[in-house]
Amino acid sequence: MRGTALVCCIILILVNTTACNLGWKRSQGVQVLPGVDLYSSPGYNSSGSEAPSAEVSRRVAFTLPDGWYWVWRGNDFISTRNGIFLQNITVERIQVGQVEQSDGPFPQAAISSRQWPFRTVKYLKKRLASGMSPMDVADVVLSSRANNPGVAGLEIKEVMMQTVAGYQGFKAVYDFRLEVQGRKTPYRTLSYGFMLDDWFYGISYSAALRYYFQKDAEEFDSVLRSFRLVEK
Repeated sequence: MRGTALVCCIILILVNTTACNLGWKRSQGVQVLPGVDLYSSPGYNSSGSEAPSAEVSRRVAFTLPDGWYWVWRGNDFISTRNGIFLQNITVERIQVGQVEQSDGPFPQAAISSRQWPFRTVKYLKKRLASGMSPMDVADVVLSSRANNPGVAGLEIKEVMMQTVAGYQGFKAVYDFRLEVQGRKTPYRTLSYGFMLDDWFYGISYSAALRYYFQKDAEEFDSVLRSFRLVEK
């Protein structure tokens, strides 16, 4: 069993050797993400909707541990230590009228970040709305995962209300499988998020269930504890 797990890990490492080279940056410490202007995004749909109460998202700050690389995928911030298909931390800001998510320009966005299949907005069955309860927001996010054709065997382990960055939000834990080099690899995700005005703020940790999830879970916990919104 150990031998099989080790072989799988080696294969995944080889597959992702470019994940921390092309387009990825390395800087630890406090990261401050600029606000997202919804009108500058081609994914905003204003037809039939009222003027948003907050046109620009709040800035987000958190502390990234040493040894982690990061890249912008459109407006999403994605970080990894060994390769995005081994472990990753993703920060999202999504406006209630948003209907698309950009992958960002190449080569600024690393190839592997485009291959990671999570696109919350793209696979939404339901829409986010200002004033939604934390559990309703969790339901919207989880429905996106369930509707994603790249995600197999989704199994929700836990959904609960939890304070995130000082706001009433949710915590969701779910398992799934992704096809990596012809293998169905099991993963686990810890997902946290909340609504503020017209914006969803989310942070999640996904990792291969064998070895990597437990290996870096404590480091994600430190990132989560440092996660906060910054005044404009």
